[in-house]
Amino acid sequence: NGNNFMVACFQREPKGKLCAGAKDRRGREWRVSMASNPKYCEITPEIEALAAQALANSQIDPNDFVLLKSIDHYKKKYYQKYQDERVYGATMKNFEYINVPLEELEKAAIKQLKDNIPVWFACPTNKMWNRKEWILDMRNYNYFDTLGMKKMDRKTSYNFHDIPSSHAMSFVGVHLIDRKPVRWKVENSWGNEKDTKQYLIMNQNYFEERVTAIAVHKKYLSAKVKKCLDQTPIIINIHEL
Repeated sequence: NGNNFMVACFQREPKGKLCAGAKDRRGREWRVSMASNPKYCEITPEIEALAAQALANSQIDPNDFVLLKSIDHYKKKYYQKYQDERVYGATMKNFEYINVPLEELEKAAIKQLKDNIPVWFACPTNKMWNRKEWILDMRNYNYFDTLGMKKMDRKTSYNFHDIPSSHAMSFVGVHLIDRKPVRWKVENSWGNEKDTKQYLIMNQNYFEERVTAIAVHKKYLSAKVKKCLDQTPIIINIHEL
């Protein structure tokens, strides 16, 4: 649970274990216990087997997809391939992505959705998520006037680590007016339970300020982004950012 996770981060000696679980298409449940300290969580054979089975059932080749990020950081430039070096454990593989302006994420996501293919994306959900109405909107709460704070722009927020890629969901729809997005339909992984809902609405202002990454098929990339596919990635230690 959340308390154990925090203890694992700070004291390194949590009570109990962290677990991962899900249901397959037939409704069968599986659950895998992992190390108490998330720093030392391993990709177990059970997890690898389940992932391989799910991938085979989906008939999707992951090599056809590319990870796009939009990171306005002084150490990173746009239209460049990067590889973030992680040191959380030997089983954590580094991943490559192309850093692009936010408009490229938006355009590629819309193209893929028009072909009825969901778009995986990452964003933080810790501030402007209305969990009563299940709406992601930068106008949900007025922290800034209430606390006498100055609102940071996207670049400043990222450089102060205020926009982590802390949660992954999927875009399954988009509402366009004059070919421009005004809101997005989002599918979450939590399902319809007592205190959660499977679907959310994301306002375009939240996309512009909080969405950090998407995964899309290569055919939906712009010509300028496609030229980056053959680049040798620049390796960056994320702990130095």
